[in-house]
Amino acid sequence: MRHRAFSIWVGLFDLAELVDDAYVVERSTHEVAAALGVSRQSWLEYRDILQAAGLLRLGPTRGPRPQVLTLTPPVVG
Repeated sequence: MRHRAFSIWVGLFDLAELVDDAYVVERSTHEVAAALGVSRQSWLEYRDILQAAGLLRLGPTRGPRPQVLTLTPPVVG
């Protein structure tokens, strides 16, 4: 499952916009799941794995607005 989560993380870069030198995805859970070709439930599980691994930061939920996801590439060196 971690391998699949990592491939999902890579796919998130295609959905991300560069905002203040950060890769940000601001889409609904349903939109992200559809764009990545997974079910909503699978996306939520992958999201939790990526967050626990430090590869994804979740912004606060804002009512009807999508939650902001910030991709955090690992530091090399």
